[in-house]
Amino acid sequence: MRWTVPGHHGEVATPPFEGHRTFTWFTPRRRAATEYELYTVGQQSTPEQWLRVGWPILFDDGREPYTASSTAIGCDNWHDYRDPAGLWQRPYVASANHTELALARLIPAQLSAGLGSGIDAGWLDPTLSRYYAAWPFVEYGLFLALCYAVREALGDTIAFSIAFQAGDRMRHLQDIVHLMFDLAETRDGFTDSGARDAWMTDPVLVPARENIERIASCRDWFEIVVAVNLVFEPIVGRLMKTEFLARNAPRHGDAVSPLVLASANADTERHRAATAELVRLVLADQSHGDANRAVLAEWLDTWTAESIRAAEALAPLFSAEGGGTIGSCLSRVLAGQLDLLAGLGLAGGGRASPGQPSGRTRVGRVGISLMLSAETEAVVELVREQMPDAAVDLRGPYCKIERDGELDFDMAKLGDGLGRDIDTDTFLVNMSSYYGRIVVSDHQVTIYPEILPDRFRS
Repeated sequence: MRWTVPGHHGEVATPPFEGHRTFTWFTPRRRAATEYELYTVGQQSTPEQWLRVGWPILFDDGREPYTASSTAIGCDNWHDYRDPAGLWQRPYVASANHTELALARLIPAQLSAGLGSGIDAGWLDPTLSRYYAAWPFVEYGLFLALCYAVREALGDTIAFSIAFQAGDRMRHLQDIVHLMFDLAETRDGFTDSGARDAWMTDPVLVPARENIERIASCRDWFEIVVAVNLVFEPIVGRLMKTEFLARNAPRHGDAVSPLVLASANADTERHRAATAELVRLVLADQSHGDANRAVLAEWLDTWTAESIRAAEALAPLFSAEGGGTIGSCLSRVLAGQLDLLAGLGLAGGGRASPGQPSGRTRVGRVGISLMLSAETEAVVELVREQMPDAAVDLRGPYCKIERDGELDFDMAKLGDGLGRDIDTDTFLVNMSSYYGRIVVSDHQVTIYPEILPDRFRS
């Protein structure tokens, strides 16, 4: 290349540029960086990557904005994660907009064609007006949990993926609420005013609410993602939305609810794939892979038992349909979740395939984790005195108690050791998680080893 320089006779030769004209500051998955990678990788800089100084800002207590202690999972390079869907802001918004426009056209068209009047009154109330109308509370709870995970996630590509999952939860919430508005305009007397009461007090939904509340109160961002996408959705979400609502809606003349459900289920599959890819990343980590597998196994045990409890509580909905009990449907979703985890090289929630031991939690073993407090100290004393075969393990601010058989906590005996009365509500406030089947009465909390009782088996 030659340039003419003012004040100089003739042309001056300049050496050609060395190297490539395409610059990237990361190693792309393929030969060339994709548009997705260019817009997501490197958005979350850390001193270990790009900065040559410490964090320029800190929390008031001196804590750094992002710390490895935000999760029990370890990984040498979180930024190697790639969302299988390759989503960044523009394609995500375009896809969501396409879906919402389709729903905005199809649902009113179906209802205006007279299909709303053909929906069975018994399906409208209570199934849609009370139970499906309460599902936005589920979506909002998961939205809050995922928002915390977005803030704490230790990688930019991970944070983007979880942020879009949280956004989907708000969309699903709004789609259900909008459907309720449409039904109210179509059917005289239809109202979803009982949905909040159902969410707070109905025995069918209370275990699901408690499940969501425990997920939202979790302070390990990776555990939240696992609990939502590998446990709650594959078990409770699929049982309610697919096995109950989607399968039974056509029988009752409901052609509109399946449209909303199909949209949500498509997003759920994308969330599941994104989480599976994240799990593969941490299991393949050379420094932390084995430890990560043990942590994930414990989380899956805990949250699977919690979600099975929530799923069991939905049994009256299936019985009311007259098509049999919940047993075959629950077995189907549990098998699906087990297949999902097996595909990742993980067992599922202490359960095993027929004829095979799980390799994790022994059959008949139950456990509970409690936050350290005066009440928990009284629990430990009671366990050591009356259940000497139980294992008590102090883990930082938590105490984990495990036993083969049952764990039984009598509030009167705990009160004697504590020196004051204690009720089951106070006991449950101190409980972080458990696995097994929990039964709470006025003065007693018992955890049984059978997760799926005989009355629910097909």
